[in-house]
Amino acid sequence: MKKSLLLSAIMMLAIMPSCQSRVQTDNPQGDQKDSVQTISDEDWAETTFLRYDFTDSSTPPEYHRSFYIGIDKDSIRVCVTCYGDLLRREVFPSSQETLDKAKQALAKLNLRKTPPSNEPPLCGGTSESVAFFKGDEQRAYFAAGEGTLLTSGGSIVMAFGVALPVTVESIIDKTRTPQTVEEPAPKRTSKPKPQLGKSKYIKRRHR
Repeated sequence: MKKSLLLSAIMMLAIMPSCQSRVQTDNPQGDQKDSVQTISDEDWAETTFLRYDFTDSSTPPEYHRSFYIGIDKDSIRVCVTCYGDLLRREVFPSSQETLDKAKQALAKLNLRKTPPSNEPPLCGGTSESVAFFKGDEQRAYFAAGEGTLLTSGGSIVMAFGVALPVTVESIIDKTRTPQTVEEPAPKRTSKPKPQLGKSKYIKRRHR
C-alpha cells in the first residue's frame, strides 16, 4: 500500500458553520462561479487556534488512518482515528511563537477556495480541511469537499507540521500492530547421564 493510504484519523467536530461573511472574494463583482474565497487579513491576525483534519479514503481498517491536528499557544494536539475509533492521542507543549510559525507557513500557501460545482462529489477518496478560530468562534473554514481547495504549492499538513516536534507519520506508525517474526525453536541437546561414583555403586550393591 502507498504511504498516503496509511495516513488517517480524528473525530470531526460538528461546529462547521458557513464562513461566507468572513472571507474575502478575489472577484466580488463577477459571477459566483468565478469568485475565489480567501481568508481576510483580520482573521489571519486574530486567529488563536488552527485546526487541520485529514480523512482517509475507504480502505480496510488495518490501513485506514485519519487524523486531526490542533494548535494554539498552549498545546499541540494530534489524534489518530480509524473510522471514528480513537487509536492514539498525543499532546505537545506549544507557545505563541509556535502558533505564529504555523500561521506563517500557512500564509505562504495562499489558501483559497472556489465555490462548489454542480457536479456530484467523488465518494471514497481522501479529503482535508483547515479551520481558523478566534477563541471558540470559527472565523474561516476551507474544505476540499466544499468546492476546490487551492494553494500556491506546498502541503497544508506540512505547514502544520512545522510546529510539531515529531512527524505525523511517526505518530500514525504507533497505531499499527507490529509484525512479530517467529524465532526458530532452540535445538534440543541431550543431557549427559549422571555417572555414579564407584563408592556409591558399591554401597547400592551391598544395601
